Amino acid sequence: MAEITAADEYDAWFAANEPLFESEVRAIERQLPASWDRAVEIGCGTGAFADRLGIEYGVEPSTPMAERARERGLSVESGSAEDLPLEDDAVDLALLLGVISYVDDFAATLAELARVVEPGGTALVAFLQADQGFAALYDRAVERGGYPSDLDWAEPYPLAMATQATWRTPAEVREGLAAVGFEAFDAVQTLTTPIETAVETVEDSTRGHDEGSWVVLRARRS
Repeated sequence: MAEITAADEYDAWFAANEPLFESEVRAIERQLPASWDRAVEIGCGTGAFADRLGIEYGVEPSTPMAERARERGLSVESGSAEDLPLEDDAVDLALLLGVISYVDDFAATLAELARVVEPGGTALVAFLQADQGFAALYDRAVERGGYPSDLDWAEPYPLAMATQATWRTPAEVREGLAAVGFEAFDAVQTLTTPIETAVETVEDSTRGHDEGSWVVLRARRS
């Protein structure tokens, strides 16, 4: 799992792009189950999402990120998405929020997700989908070494982070989850508008994954 250590820069970017964070978190909130007993955010970063969502436990490989998450009140264990420090069937809700774009081993990550979610439990996997909107912009910027000069976005996503990413398609994520024993899939999407609009306007989610840059896929462990 790629280790993003710049905790200050990570939080500062979300603060500078609050409409993006709000749009993404609202889509995640829509997919949460009505209740849960034991939840974990895998790759919780600085705890920004978990804090908003009411998730109290996280796993994170980066020490600076984990320290920031602990400051937010999370209980955080050191570990990667490919090798979780959790027992089998440890949780009834697990969240991977943006993490699958930064794992070293996609199949191992999903296998670990299936191992720690109890039968009947829920997994939420949120991600920027490949070849759509924001991910496509980031790929072009990485290829060219910078963002277009006419892009009206004051604080674009850091290229150092975009360079580390492998964007996934909804079909790829769904097929990967099904292969390790998840079912009952449901998707919502947001960030469907042009980039310049999306970075300035909070957008509520809609069903599906055909238009949105940000997709939140919910699945049940069989």
